[in-house]
Amino acid sequence: MFRILAYLCYAFAVADIVLANTGICDMTGVIWSPLVAAGLGWVFMKLHDKQTDRSES
Repeated sequence: MFRILAYLCYAFAVADIVLANTGICDMTGVIWSPLVAAGLGWVFMKLHDKQTDRSES
């Protein structure tokens, strides 16, 4: 579950950067939202890694 959330956050961050830089639309209106989305994705991926390490032991 955490892995899916991580990939969704990464996809949102990339989409926000690409759409804002091409001038199509700015989804959030703030410049720091891709950084927050990527950071959340990183946190969710770390939680996923910790969960899989625990289940393998």
